[in-house]
Amino acid sequence: MGPCSRAALTIIYLSSPLAFWSRNSRFRGYSKMSFQTQLFCLLVMGFQGSGGWHVLTQAPETLAASRDSFVSITCRSSTEVGTSMAWYQQKPNEAPRLLIFGASARAAGTPSRFRGSGSGSDFSLTIHGVEAEDIGIYYCQQHFSWPPTATRPHTQIPCLGRGCRFSNQDTCFLQEATA
Repeated sequence: MGPCSRAALTIIYLSSPLAFWSRNSRFRGYSKMSFQTQLFCLLVMGFQGSGGWHVLTQAPETLAASRDSFVSITCRSSTEVGTSMAWYQQKPNEAPRLLIFGASARAAGTPSRFRGSGSGSDFSLTIHGVEAEDIGIYYCQQHFSWPPTATRPHTQIPCLGRGCRFSNQDTCFLQEATA
């Protein structure tokens, strides 16, 4: 289990009224209705918690693009997330940069050629007129429920035009060929 899943389980456990009640004998005087209410809350939290484990599928994994072309990346969630989807771009040796949030709202500094769309469980990021600076790795991330989940694998725009070659690394980076 990764650190995110441990944190989520801890939060669910600590916020569970039933778990709190059963470990503290001074609360055993609660009425039967209170216990039923607590059980109901626990069940609701359980459903919300399970809803938090959204599985995101992104396609394609690698995207060939040429300058000024139109590209589209899709992201599908295993459960409905409304419009709570964000898109990130990451360049080598840099932190991911937020491009789109709320499915279609551009973050500050995001060029207008980036457009997000979708709702429910199907989303897309399109780039209208790809530029050299758009080379990078793109992730979708749901922020509908805790923990926020992102895609792995992601989509990579490795280079523009022809002459791309594989660099046989664990992350399958592609590098622009020098001719």
